[in-house]
Amino acid sequence: MNNSNLDSHLTTEYTKLAQASGTALFQKGDRIYAAKQPSTWVFTTLFIVGLLTLILGGNGLGLTIAKLIGSEGLQDSSWLFGLIPLALGILSGIGAWKLYQYKKRVASLPFDQLTCICIFNLEDKTLLNAKGDTLARLTDIRWAKKMQLTSSSPTLVLSYPPSKDKIIIVKGNPFGGGIKPIQNELRRLGF
Repeated sequence: MNNSNLDSHLTTEYTKLAQASGTALFQKGDRIYAAKQPSTWVFTTLFIVGLLTLILGGNGLGLTIAKLIGSEGLQDSSWLFGLIPLALGILSGIGAWKLYQYKKRVASLPFDQLTCICIFNLEDKTLLNAKGDTLARLTDIRWAKKMQLTSSSPTLVLSYPPSKDKIIIVKGNPFGGGIKPIQNELRRLGF
């Protein structure tokens, strides 16, 4: 079958342009797709578990060494109390490693396994919803950074006429890259 008469957005593969905070930008032909990745909780959870690893493991190791040096060595069993936080630190370290591996798997998911937020059609200069329906002309959309009550990173929002409807492109997460990678890629594309 000859595919030369198909639209370019149907004949090329998705290319990942940028990703941050659970949002990824893909290009396929003359269209840019903003897609939501699953498990946005993993960024903050990984930070917390990693922090627990350092605190528990470091304190447990320090306590164990201090008790071994400061007491009568192995004959005084007080050094065993340092093993409890050390063991918890090791367990949380294993948990952090598993979370990191999961985060990498989520980041490598192809576009067809993600939820489409919107589509920027560069050929027609239109903004499309996930179903492909036209929402507005690209010249009519406006970008804004909105502060979040639950995060130190802003949210990147686009609005479009006629009723100033809004689409959240990326909810910034300081542990997931913020909004800069997405914002910079959109600027590079001329938005």
